[in-house]
Amino acid sequence: MPSIQGSDLRAVQRLADLHASKGWIDTAFIDASTKNFDNARTANNVSLDEAAQITGLTGDQIRQSAEWIAQPKSGSVRRRTMFAYEKGLIWGNDNYRTNAALVNVALATGNIGRPGAWMCSHGRASGRLFAPSDAHVGRPRSYVDKLLIEGKGGVHHIWGCDHYKTTLNAFKFKQAYKKRTT
Repeated sequence: MPSIQGSDLRAVQRLADLHASKGWIDTAFIDASTKNFDNARTANNVSLDEAAQITGLTGDQIRQSAEWIAQPKSGSVRRRTMFAYEKGLIWGNDNYRTNAALVNVALATGNIGRPGAWMCSHGRASGRLFAPSDAHVGRPRSYVDKLLIEGKGGVHHIWGCDHYKTTLNAFKFKQAYKKRTT
């Protein structure tokens, strides 16, 4: 894929518009939590051909990605998608807008705050988790260990570290973790 400034952002913007145009979005959440969604959609829209040219992907690859993320399963069951990203997105050109756009895609498609649907950066051994089910814009990120200890977390994966020693409350965390995983 060519290294063109803004190519990640354009791909994500195209995904967002494909999801909205197909109705693969969480309209109840959007109506309750946003203002001027259609204006933002219009301002950030990029055609499939333009997105393909900028990103080096084909239109079919972009369309397939949109389907994998949000096309409902049989019976109109909403998909559950986990968005994981790493240094290419974090350190890329215009990374704040690109990260925000990806978070917006996850939020708009109902893929944050429900079991099996989430967003995280793989850039930290502790697995930074964005927007747990109680998240709203303007609130600080919840303390993940506390959520797990209280039985509110659904999944906890840690790679390459002793997860009992990296928590702020190792004893309580280990007790809760062992109880919930045995």
